[in-house]
Amino acid sequence: IKLRKFKRPPHFDPRARDKMLAFVDGDKVPSLKVRTFREGDRFFPLGLKDSVKLKDFFIKNKIPKDKRRRIPLVLSEDNIVWVVGLRIDERYKVTEDTKLIVALEASYQDNKDRIL
Repeated sequence: IKLRKFKRPPHFDPRARDKMLAFVDGDKVPSLKVRTFREGDRFFPLGLKDSVKLKDFFIKNKIPKDKRRRIPLVLSEDNIVWVVGLRIDERYKVTEDTKLIVALEASYQDNKDRIL
């Protein structure tokens, strides 16, 4: 996962055209780390006001059980910021008040390892 920080340009559209790219509010992510799914994980999918269990999110998005633990999660402190390739967390979305943007770009070393 590559990370790039930049100041928010005027009229910036945070909707990524590529599912392996995400833009998040840089002021809300003091540090980032990557790990995979753990039982009990919860997050606030973009567009929702309530948290959901990550397991339920995977089921709703038809992610096979054997692939769920291979999907990387980007976290800030203990909060999920991005379920890579699927959705960012509502709390970290870019807004009009965002001054610093963090662009996260994920890629696979080779296509045989692709999950999504």
